[in-house]
Amino acid sequence: MKGINLIPYGLKVDRIVYVKDVENGYACGCICPKCGQPLNARNGGESNTPHFAHQSGKNCEGAYEETKHRLAIQIIHDEKCVMLPSYKEVVDQERVHFKDLIQEARTLCDGIIPDIVGIRDDNTRICIEIRYTHAVDEDKLSKIKSHKLNCLEIDIRNHQLAEKELRELLIEST
Repeated sequence: MKGINLIPYGLKVDRIVYVKDVENGYACGCICPKCGQPLNARNGGESNTPHFAHQSGKNCEGAYEETKHRLAIQIIHDEKCVMLPSYKEVVDQERVHFKDLIQEARTLCDGIIPDIVGIRDDNTRICIEIRYTHAVDEDKLSKIKSHKLNCLEIDIRNHQLAEKELRELLIEST
């Protein structure tokens, strides 16, 4: 198992689930969020650290990062809110609630495809980017500015892949 990232979450019926919340073994019915291959839940004492392993035994590059990214998006969808930081004396730190959320909205200007678009009660939209590997690049930033879109990039690189910690980061802190 040396060199393999342990994946504590899998994808089951379009939801990220924790390994301890599903049946052990292949009966878990989970797939890898990155490659879509079947997973084996190792949560019944087979190992010291409960985790999912690919049924094929392969090491899926990027599975850990993809799982963390999807879990952050799922949390925002479940909570229908996110904490905004203070910004240039325009906005005080504020938890913003959404009446609707659209994932990977492909209808925005110039091909901008944010991870999530949150729609507030007053119909203003906030584009939300979850950063793990790729930051918003200069081209995307230029398009965001030229179309005067509200955009928030949330950097999750230095945070644990644990639902409780990610939830606190996204909903309770800036």
